[in-house]
Amino acid sequence: MQALVKNGPLSSTHFAFTGDGDTVIAALDYATEVALIQPDGTYQIVLTAGRRDRNPTSIAVRGSTVYVASGAYFTHTDPNLLLAKLG
Repeated sequence: MQALVKNGPLSSTHFAFTGDGDTVIAALDYATEVALIQPDGTYQIVLTAGRRDRNPTSIAVRGSTVYVASGAYFTHTDPNLLLAKLG
């Protein structure tokens, strides 16, 4: 899965397994999005840029909670932590 994320249509080094098999959730910092990637390589964008969630720089999953940290690398304003629920 790491090779798909690094070499496929998505570019990310920040991802976490969702706890449901080999499905991962990845922070796409340059695209300012978060993607849910299935084991077969298909993916869907599950979070897009908003007022407070620019440049997701890391991601973690605990239970059904997803933690998306934003370093605000490009905007240089308001780095933050966004919490979302899986499912």
